[in-house]
Amino acid sequence: MRTLALTLLAPISGAAWGSPPMLPPDLRDRVYFPDLADVAEPPIWEAKSLEHNVSRIRLSVTGIVCRSYVFRIDVRYDGSARGIAKSWNRCRAGTPFSEERFRLKTHELVQLNAAFERASLWRFRNQAWTSPEGDICVDGELMTFERLDASGYRFAEANAQCEAPRELIDAARTLITLSRQPRALGLLQ
Repeated sequence: MRTLALTLLAPISGAAWGSPPMLPPDLRDRVYFPDLADVAEPPIWEAKSLEHNVSRIRLSVTGIVCRSYVFRIDVRYDGSARGIAKSWNRCRAGTPFSEERFRLKTHELVQLNAAFERASLWRFRNQAWTSPEGDICVDGELMTFERLDASGYRFAEANAQCEAPRELIDAARTLITLSRQPRALGLLQ
């Protein structure tokens, strides 16, 4: 059985973050997180980041493969859900990113929230999964989940290849499938 650790990955330099900061102050120097400002993604950790939405959900997948992805879903007050999927080649500086927009139907949003519940996401403010054997993962794809709603900001991460429990992989797979980006599913293998 996989374990949930409430401590986060080793610190990295706060200088790695763009402006404005993508993470709240208590996480900036404690976890690895790609600078999503490079692909025109806004920080979503401050309450004002909700804008005209009841919630914002984001999944970033990046790691040893050059292709990285970010998926964001904004749930509006009227219940509609709009998303954006972006991909880019991290190994080629200056390469433009691609983006595709999508919408979720009500039953798809219910399906996604059920997958998050099965994965025990959002139960704690900060979540990180570790290998049950205590192994340190250096390869693979890091999945970073974020959510902002009236209850505040939530952050969770795990390595898809050696730390993430099956339910967390399934939650990422559900979000990617609903975003209509089947190529990104290969990063979860």
